[in-house]
Amino acid sequence: MSATDDRRPEFQRMIDAATTKPSAFDTIVVHSFSRFFRDQFQLEFYVRRLAKTACGWSRSPRSSATTP
Repeated sequence: MSATDDRRPEFQRMIDAATTKPSAFDTIVVHSFSRFFRDQFQLEFYVRRLAKTACGWSRSPRSSATTP
């Protein structure tokens, strides 16, 4: 499974948990945008879907020299 589409069961579970009220968490942190979605259109779809809820999302800070 890859970030090329949304046919990822755990991804769907995470989105469902984030968009139900009350949200299971406040923020989704991704390693990079490409890990969330490679397709810009679908990325925008899910960003807008999350924006309608109390759950936000952000990219993690760059890895430090000690992190592989």
